[in-house]
Amino acid sequence: MANRKQRNRSLQRCVRNLQNEVSMNPAFHFVVKGKFKLKAGDFVSAIEYFSQALAVPTDNSLSAQELTINALLWRAQCFFNLGLLDDSLRDSTEASILSNDINNQNGICGALHLMTTTHEKFGDVRGAFQLAVSLKIVDFKAARAHIRRLREKLERIFREDATLVDKLRDNLMSKGIDYFTKEQFEEAAEFFTEVVRLVCQFQFVPQAHLYKAQCHLKLDEYEEARESCMAVLERDPDNKEAKNILEGVNAMITKKEGKKKRPKKENEEKDIQLSSPYRTSYLR
Repeated sequence: MANRKQRNRSLQRCVRNLQNEVSMNPAFHFVVKGKFKLKAGDFVSAIEYFSQALAVPTDNSLSAQELTINALLWRAQCFFNLGLLDDSLRDSTEASILSNDINNQNGICGALHLMTTTHEKFGDVRGAFQLAVSLKIVDFKAARAHIRRLREKLERIFREDATLVDKLRDNLMSKGIDYFTKEQFEEAAEFFTEVVRLVCQFQFVPQAHLYKAQCHLKLDEYEEARESCMAVLERDPDNKEAKNILEGVNAMITKKEGKKKRPKKENEEKDIQLSSPYRTSYLR
């Protein structure tokens, strides 16, 4: 009897919460119905409900924006399942923009996943791969299968025609440099790493190694930075940029080892300035 009363109270709370949610945001009612139809595989009806939800005027509250993002992503999934790829890409792109505006990580991840899958379905393997690298930044596990599958596809494509690698190289480098300029070094390193792993199988890109080295140096990953510098110096022993970065790496390693042997002084600066800072622009 006590368990039954407890279940009833719990059910009543759920009903009240649902009623409050609907009263606060009328679109919620249509989203719930759309999700039910989506799970049932009735994608056409689901699209109708999600479209009704998106047509309801809403305020700029965080919950309302999150509901809009979810409605867009679920509608995009329905469009994808029906083979309406243009509509799916439109909704997932809009969801991505809104998610970035409010830093909604779940929305960003969901949008990138759908956009990656849709581009691949379109046959744009290079575009899908670039999106998969972006997805890797926010959700490594979700991106891992995409990255592996798309990299294998691109390797087969480039083996048949190595000239096709140029566009991917430029896109990945441009994206990485953009993150680097914004001092988002972890994100930048992901793009330069993919240039090294994939593109450098077909053409050596020293700037990818050098930017990657700079990212690792900024992240205090000195061994990785040294490896990137040495990859360039093995091919070009006189490369001044690689030597300058390596000099900075060795200085930081020496400083780090010195700290282990003596007490840390107050107000001691963590970083040092490279004697000749590396500021080469790949796209100049």
